[in-house]
Amino acid sequence: MSNYGIQLVNKSGQQRRFFFFTAPPVVSNVPNVYSNTWITRVADDTEAINIKTTLDFYAWCGPSIQDDGQPTQVNQGVYKGPVTLGLAGTAGAHPTPGTSYQTLFDESSQHFGFGPPVAAAANPGCYSIRTDTNFVPDDNLILGLAMQQEGADMPAPVAIVKADPGLTYNIAPVVRFYVGVGDAETGDVIDFNAISTISGCYDFSATGAGFGHIFGTISYMPNGTWTQTVYKDVIPYTMDSLIPSPSNGAVEIPPWVTAVITFALPIMKQVLRDAVLAAVKKQLQGLNLTLGPFTFSSDGNTITGTYRLPGLEQYEKPKPNSEIWISVDAKNEIFQVKFTPHWAPESDDDCSSAVTRSSSKPAVRDGPSTDVIKAINTGIGGVSGLPKGESWIVS
Repeated sequence: MSNYGIQLVNKSGQQRRFFFFTAPPVVSNVPNVYSNTWITRVADDTEAINIKTTLDFYAWCGPSIQDDGQPTQVNQGVYKGPVTLGLAGTAGAHPTPGTSYQTLFDESSQHFGFGPPVAAAANPGCYSIRTDTNFVPDDNLILGLAMQQEGADMPAPVAIVKADPGLTYNIAPVVRFYVGVGDAETGDVIDFNAISTISGCYDFSATGAGFGHIFGTISYMPNGTWTQTVYKDVIPYTMDSLIPSPSNGAVEIPPWVTAVITFALPIMKQVLRDAVLAAVKKQLQGLNLTLGPFTFSSDGNTITGTYRLPGLEQYEKPKPNSEIWISVDAKNEIFQVKFTPHWAPESDDDCSSAVTRSSSKPAVRDGPSTDVIKAINTGIGGVSGLPKGESWIVS
């Protein structure tokens, strides 16, 4: 299945809590389909949240917390899949039925799950769930659709319906994501019709503006509005992609990739800037990588050099209080990023750029000389007055 990426940039001027959800699927003969909060994140001002998912769909069933007969929270259940959606017949060919499942309610344990495999019988564009007859509506059971965020342990429900016994539910997913602002928790049942109209939307469905694309980005503004979604054909590199996970999405991360490096040095002479720029270009061109912009700027106290891989945005930044060592990889002769151990548990927050300051700890030790090592050591040693081989620590 295809990989998709959605991005939210908080430009509201303050920290905000965001929640992501999907459009409810079309379910046969069911008027009330409930949407669930899929993912929740907190973002500081100017921080970007990046969500990646493989467009796999899973069948879900289980109990629910209800109020006056209406589901309000889904915090447990079981899943099956990923499913195969049914295909319509073309050019005289017979339709191909989609994946089907049969539920099984154990009255003694009150467990609601899936029974033995059954033959595929779902309608085109659908998978189906057939409920058994061992329960009654008052048992407050639900079934529906689940999706999995990249790096998550298991899929989470994104849409549910109240389960009635002895019925077949054909479920047709819709590829449309939303982001809202507020205190919703993962698994909360939300009023889709009310909340979706005041939320940001990423519409990859066949009728949406993002159809044919795999990445969308939205910004949340100070006046509480959302910018128009910008769609792209590639998922940008982010530093969190360098942290081990089950999959790296649509972007294959090569072992040498440096993601993004923004580094600040004491005021330097033009010769050092030229040397660093030339060394970076030489090494990246040797890897047949299309060069993005590499620029220098000065605020009167520091010279800042910036290089960004294609597809990255300027507003992304590292998580506060996290450190990344920037060193030189002598083998590949390029800049490289190495995470400190305490960064890994915080990998749920995305990082796509870094700002560095000089430190007295050595990072470039004796070893094979490269153009990059020479440029940094010679330039810094001759201009800043700091020791040769100083390191750069992300702040």
